[in-house]
Amino acid sequence: MDDNGIIGLSNIEIFANGFCKKCFFESPKSGDWVMRPELSKAHLDEEDRDLEFEKQMQLQPHIVYLSITSGLKVGVTRKNNMLTRWVDQGASESIILLELPNRYLAGLAEVELKEGYSDKTNWRKMLTNEFTKLDLIKEKKDALDRLSDELKKYKSGNETVYQFNYNVLNLSLIHISEPT
Repeated sequence: MDDNGIIGLSNIEIFANGFCKKCFFESPKSGDWVMRPELSKAHLDEEDRDLEFEKQMQLQPHIVYLSITSGLKVGVTRKNNMLTRWVDQGASESIILLELPNRYLAGLAEVELKEGYSDKTNWRKMLTNEFTKLDLIKEKKDALDRLSDELKKYKSGNETVYQFNYNVLNLSLIHISEPT
């Protein structure tokens, strides 16, 4: 296992998210706040598993966004990780809704928005490369209207609709022969 808690080539069984069972339950990189940002506590100076690591990850600017993956979804990521996150999720388009100072507040916003938007990607549908065309500027306005006044004050002035084209339908298979 490497320093990130990821298992290499070994006979250790992977438990969840690429972690062995022990690391999944003990590593700060797999705390509940990773998947549920509203559970973040570093802003309260409260430790979950490793306060210094949690402060480093949670107490930095985060965004709440809408993206089109298998459909329209809401999500949270660190601001400096947004493009990587969207590509990881197979987004065809994304727009930033909110820019918040920490993960906890981003999680609260996501919880409010999950009442009207999914926070999951149906990867089977995403792989079909068939996307519904939506007006993300309009969707952003509608999503912001759903938020409490306390969270609306973090509205992003960035109206850019980020577009991604993976060109998965035009892949070519190249056969490489082993030298004899």
